[in-house]
Amino acid sequence: MGIRRLLPLAVLGAAAVLAPAADAGADACPSGRSCYELSVPLDRSGEAPGTVRLWVERVPARRASRPPLFVLARGPGMSSTWFFGDDRIRWLFPRVRRERDIVVLDLRGTGRSSPLVCPALQEPPPAYWSTTDIAECGASLGPRSAFHSATDSAADIEAVRSLLGVDEIALFGDVDGADAALAYARDHPGRVERLLLQSPRSLDAYDALRRESLQTVPRILDEICGEGACRSSTPDAAADLRELVARLEEEPLTGFAIDDAGQGQPLAIAGQGLLSVFRAAEFDRTVLAMLPGALRNALRGDPLPLLRLSVHDGTDGEWRKSVRQMSFAANLAARCGERGLPWTSVTPFAERMPRAEWLAQGLSPGALGPFGLRTAFGGVIEHCAAWPAAPDPEPAALRPLPAVPTLIVAGGQSVTAPVEVARQVAAAIPGAHLLEVPGDGFDVLEEDREGCERAVVASFLVGGGPSPDRPWQCPGEGVEIRPVDPVPLSLDDLEPAGGSGTGDAGRTLAAVRRTIQDGFATLYREVMRRSPDGVVQGRTSVGALRAGTYELGDRELDADRRVRLHAASLIEGVRVTGWMSPYDSDLSESRGSFVVEGDAASPGRLILRHGVLSGQLGGREVEGELTMEFADVVGLAGG
Repeated sequence: MGIRRLLPLAVLGAAAVLAPAADAGADACPSGRSCYELSVPLDRSGEAPGTVRLWVERVPARRASRPPLFVLARGPGMSSTWFFGDDRIRWLFPRVRRERDIVVLDLRGTGRSSPLVCPALQEPPPAYWSTTDIAECGASLGPRSAFHSATDSAADIEAVRSLLGVDEIALFGDVDGADAALAYARDHPGRVERLLLQSPRSLDAYDALRRESLQTVPRILDEICGEGACRSSTPDAAADLRELVARLEEEPLTGFAIDDAGQGQPLAIAGQGLLSVFRAAEFDRTVLAMLPGALRNALRGDPLPLLRLSVHDGTDGEWRKSVRQMSFAANLAARCGERGLPWTSVTPFAERMPRAEWLAQGLSPGALGPFGLRTAFGGVIEHCAAWPAAPDPEPAALRPLPAVPTLIVAGGQSVTAPVEVARQVAAAIPGAHLLEVPGDGFDVLEEDREGCERAVVASFLVGGGPSPDRPWQCPGEGVEIRPVDPVPLSLDDLEPAGGSGTGDAGRTLAAVRRTIQDGFATLYREVMRRSPDGVVQGRTSVGALRAGTYELGDRELDADRRVRLHAASLIEGVRVTGWMSPYDSDLSESRGSFVVEGDAASPGRLILRHGVLSGQLGGREVEGELTMEFADVVGLAGG
């Protein structure tokens, strides 16, 4: 092995054992960090030749007095050095940085640690990978496809610890990064000073059927619809889910979605796609607010609201196209080499899926929640059936987890990493403390607006602990989810705005109001999809539900960031064209102008002043308040 800190070559001299890394551009060591490269064996048993070059970045403490904190990104396949940039480190660990160096390691196959590259898997979202592309990717990698398990990564962490010259380390495993952290704790218990996990997804082996996730979905629907919150949408959202899933197991739901140019694109969704929508809700809570109504619409013969939610299901962000940030080949190499698959490396390809189906026959009723085998097999099972590497037929017995100080944080409304799994992990570590945050998804620390969860983490990492007078508890208020009513199937389904005497003109006014509200929410989703921090400079355009587009002005060119509607149609037969500003949920200073057309509409013009729409529709004077309650639900405020 060899390790080298990135210093000028004149200083390194004969001590440099690896080729010089680039000293400029994207491959340079980030300012304020010390960077290292370390060469380790691909296969530590020695059977397969080759090495892996690990990339490590160290953020120095102001005054280091505790062991360094190793941070592992949520992958698998995600670059830790990309994900844990300076802004995220400052957000997550403001106090911790004073006392601990933070060591950011790109796990093997990711980021700048000998990344696994298969271009065919980077462009489309995972839902659109073909088995041919997966098989060809694995074949092209050769032996490298088989040595990216959590156990391999744990050995890499130990090599970095040893060559950094520290006796103990603390570990932060974020979601799937928890797999490597737990593997390290098992294999090197005497080297772990503290263990911090956020939303672990597995204890002993990743469940390729994702049973906990499938069972969690109806529970989350019941929670957000509690106390009659969905009464205007449905009498029972979980029952709607079960009925729709049964249909999707037989035949996908088909329709179209409007793209940012206003053109309809054919679309279909099956059970796997529906599950992805629930996962997307963890990145964008608007999705969760819209889901009960969208499920109801689908059962009533209008699939478009649900299909639109599935377009941006959290899998197609631009960042995922860069291997430097996310290697999907490494994702497969990690997933398909782990315990928990229903086959081993000696199972022929042709027998993998039949074996999975045979084993699935022994599942207890309800093991998959409301979903069926088609959904359960979608994703890991189908993908790994085509991947050349597979788990060892006789894996070594897992060591028990050590009694090291452990804090686990988990969100109660996560489908990606259900809190039930976090409870299993906490129960397996003597003395572990579990901080459950009821209203959050898996990204508890990122969603922590009040700072409670991060304060608990800081207390834990600087050596503190809970006490009777100061227990580790957080209210988990998160973003209030107020479910949105289903999209009306026609103008007749709307109550007239401005009073029952306004008739069709009042219904048209109500349709305009719903369309503007939908425009705000849809643009919000698009902005957050493009940039998780919500800062997008350029013009943003996105399709409306049935026709037309919504547009948000360029941040630099449009001081008020006007929202524009171009023949936008949410309700069949009603098209709205116009603008309003500013892009803000506070309408006290709002202004705008709209033209209303369509076969079902009472045509006319409306103006917006101080949150009130008024004008003539169908020759009648109308007036009604425009509220942005939905914007408040999703946390939209200001530019």
